[in-house]
Amino acid sequence: MIDGLQRISSYLHLRGKLDTTDLPEHLAEHRVAKGHVLTLIGCDIVPELNGATFTDLPGATQIRLKRSFIRVEAVQSSSDPHFKYHMFKLT
Repeated sequence: MIDGLQRISSYLHLRGKLDTTDLPEHLAEHRVAKGHVLTLIGCDIVPELNGATFTDLPGATQIRLKRSFIRVEAVQSSSDPHFKYHMFKLT
């Protein structure tokens, strides 16, 4: 995936579903135990979200996030260079 791992990891962290305790030692500072929830910060578009966790969100928002689909485009080293150029250009 291009640029998707951080987004998916952030969503899982927000939900308390991320478990990265098995990361190698040189990445120890990035370890997150399952159950640890992300607190939102730096929300400049919707500042009311600052300091909120997933459970603080309105029920309708929680359900909408849970039911959302994530589109995945797998790009391999053998993929068409023209396709890869356009994928990176748009992000």
